[in-house]
Amino acid sequence: LLGYGTEAEEEARMQFFLLGNGKRSFGVVLAVLGAVVLLPEFVRTYYTAWLRGRAGRCIADWQFEFLLQESVADLRNLIFGGPIASARPFF
Repeated sequence: LLGYGTEAEEEARMQFFLLGNGKRSFGVVLAVLGAVVLLPEFVRTYYTAWLRGRAGRCIADWQFEFLLQESVADLRNLIFGGPIASARPFF
């Protein structure tokens, strides 16, 4: 949904996105600290992901189980400000 892969650096970038987007859980903070300590060579990309999270619509409180029937493209556009193809309300 957010466009990140499954490699360690990509997973870390996703955690930085979530932190920037407003997710303040113990797991996110621990993952962010661990990424900075274990993979410091990616700090610039982490910062970019954090900025991307700040710029996107806040998803920290979304109940994703209710959004499983929505298209990934529509959800991405809802987060990042693109056109929505679905006529149904999301929430």
